Amino acid sequence: MNLWSVQGRLLVTATFLLLSVVSGLMADTLDNWQARNPWPTAAQLYGVTYAGGLYVAVGDAGTILSSPDGITWTERESGTAASLNDVCAGPGGFTAVGSGGTILSSSNGVYWVARSSPVTADYKAIIYAQGQFIAVGLAGQLVTSTNGLNWLAQPPPTANNLLGVTFGNGVFVITASGGAVLTSTTGTNWNYNAIAPGENLWGAAYGTNGFVVFAGYGGPSPNTLFFTSSDGLVWSNRLTALNVAPQRIV
Repeated sequence: MNLWSVQGRLLVTATFLLLSVVSGLMADTLDNWQARNPWPTAAQLYGVTYAGGLYVAVGDAGTILSSPDGITWTERESGTAASLNDVCAGPGGFTAVGSGGTILSSSNGVYWVARSSPVTADYKAIIYAQGQFIAVGLAGQLVTSTNGLNWLAQPPPTANNLLGVTFGNGVFVITASGGAVLTSTTGTNWNYNAIAPGENLWGAAYGTNGFVVFAGYGGPSPNTLFFTSSDGLVWSNRLTALNVAPQRIV
């Protein structure tokens, strides 16, 4: 399940499901959810972003959806059958990444073009920050681009699978298998920190109080583990009784 909020609207993408809520309807908007029915797609959705008045969601079998309001969704032609695992907005529009080294870009979220990838590993996450795109994937693969069109492979900072990436307070944070967190102020030189050995750290986000990462499925813990950090360097385990399998938090 992927959680994402922007402009007063909260979206969750999950199997066969899109829900939304508009802020201002009640004191706690998280108490008020509406399932989008009919569902806009039968595909699983893995990533969602917002820019220029448009939401874009991506998922299985090359699925791309766009919406001006988070309520009415239109499926777009991606030109690929690859699983699309994440999407982000940048200065030139939108960029989506997925399995087999798939990279797609669009200036408007409607028409998409395949871009040449320097690696063939599955990409799991992408972000735009500090004037560059960073996409991360399996076996430590990390690629960068200044425009979303031309991509360069960087030396893998670890052999672990890279599963999530975020940026905040001048620091990039990557989550990885093996319970690892990698940090960098440049996006090229990375520091490795195993904060939850044996776990898969699937997602990372930055908010008012700092960074949040979590361990989802595929690890030894029966419950979802959350870790927080004000600087990306020192992490605290936040106990939870949740027994779910989220994949991304934003």
